[in-house]
Amino acid sequence: MAQRLILAAALVACAATRAAAQAGTATPSEPGTAAPAAADVDAPPPGTASPAPAASPAPAARPAPEPLPPPRARPEPPPEDEDEDEDEEEWGSFYIQLLGGYAFTNLVQFSEQNFLPETERREGNGYFGGLGLGFRVHIVTVGVQATLGSYAPAESDGFEVGTAIGTIALHLPIPTVQPYFRFGAGYGWMGKANYESPGLSETNVYGFVIEGGAGVDIKLARAISIGAGVDAAYLNFGRQTADEVGTIDDVDFQEEGDAVGFQLRGHLHITFHI
Repeated sequence: MAQRLILAAALVACAATRAAAQAGTATPSEPGTAAPAAADVDAPPPGTASPAPAASPAPAARPAPEPLPPPRARPEPPPEDEDEDEDEEEWGSFYIQLLGGYAFTNLVQFSEQNFLPETERREGNGYFGGLGLGFRVHIVTVGVQATLGSYAPAESDGFEVGTAIGTIALHLPIPTVQPYFRFGAGYGWMGKANYESPGLSETNVYGFVIEGGAGVDIKLARAISIGAGVDAAYLNFGRQTADEVGTIDDVDFQEEGDAVGFQLRGHLHITFHI
């Protein structure tokens, strides 16, 4: 009987011990004890594919940076200044011009008073030459010009007309071919030249000249241009007294006389730009 009681107590103690052991594996580990390995917990059963890791959320997009302001452009010179610099570079600032052509002159076309007798030649055609020089500012040229024309030089009653005037011209700003308009005023004279003995030349008619013209300049190179033009001049001449000469054909040379006429010229010219 006593042996049976001892055997029953041993079985009860063994069952209690087993129950306590099972309860200890289900509870968290005590401090200081090692935690079970993650591989032992998370590892999938053999033969199965590992689950794909969850995708992390995309980071929020950054706002676009503000665009930088464009760099400040350097101020450009006004177009007028650029045109002026280009014009002076292409055509130069100073010029010298040679011209020559054919002209018609009538000294008494509009009026005459005690001027010259009809036996004297007062109109005619002939060749002339001239020289001009001056300076240029953008599209404007300012200068002086002198011309000398000989009319009917083969005849004994031929005469010469010369002018010396100041001029101003306006050029249209076209790069290679430039039309121009010219105006001038100054001094004029009429006489009879003696080319063999210049001291015997007669010059006793003087006056003033007003003229205008138009033409074109064609640029050949940096320093040279050629061109053509036409001019019309208003002549107002007065004759000086000649005490040694009396009256001829109702013209009293001991008294002054005057006349108003005109001159038409067509010419070619060559200009050197400096």
